[in-house]
Amino acid sequence: MITKSKNEVSFWLKLGYGIGSLGEGIGYNVFYSFFIYFLTTIAGVRPAIAGTISLIAVIWDAVTDPMIGTWSDNTRNKIGRRRPFIMAGSVLCGISIALLFFNVNLSGELKTAYYIIINIIFWASMTSCVIPHISLGTDLTDDYHGRTGVRAYATLMLNTGTLIATSITLMIVKFYSAIFMDTDTAWLFMGITYGVLVLLDYDGQTQLRDR
Repeated sequence: MITKSKNEVSFWLKLGYGIGSLGEGIGYNVFYSFFIYFLTTIAGVRPAIAGTISLIAVIWDAVTDPMIGTWSDNTRNKIGRRRPFIMAGSVLCGISIALLFFNVNLSGELKTAYYIIINIIFWASMTSCVIPHISLGTDLTDDYHGRTGVRAYATLMLNTGTLIATSITLMIVKFYSAIFMDTDTAWLFMGITYGVLVLLDYDGQTQLRDR
């Protein structure tokens, strides 16, 4: 537990908070960069259906953002307002990232329903992590410059997560393909790898001070 006074923001506090945005960068960008490709090329979903699945999920995200933000602001809990959302969201997000890239063996309509449901869970859980985490940055200090500092570190880590997801995802898939000799399994293990990273990343944020 970090216990600096409200007007002091140490390097370690800024770094610890900033690391939470690494998961945001990975989660969002592995979806935007590779999910439709995975659906159409690996899972065999028609492009129009794949686009519709993605659209439904993103619309759902627009609905859940203000809902979870308001809910988080008005929550009263002995462990803080933000932690319960980040704790629950990190688990669901880690699992759902893996399941996004699972080529489920179902018929057309059932496969479409599966990916819609997993997408809804993924976006709701990402929102449960991201929105409270952003708000947590204002809870760490009352100082204007301190808040600017913690968000600067968060932006740096967000961009790092973006770079990871957009640059090395296919290398991870290739690595697992060489091990398992199966493309479907390689994509699933890529999702598991990122899911574990996001889970651990956001779970670490629950050690920061909350109010």
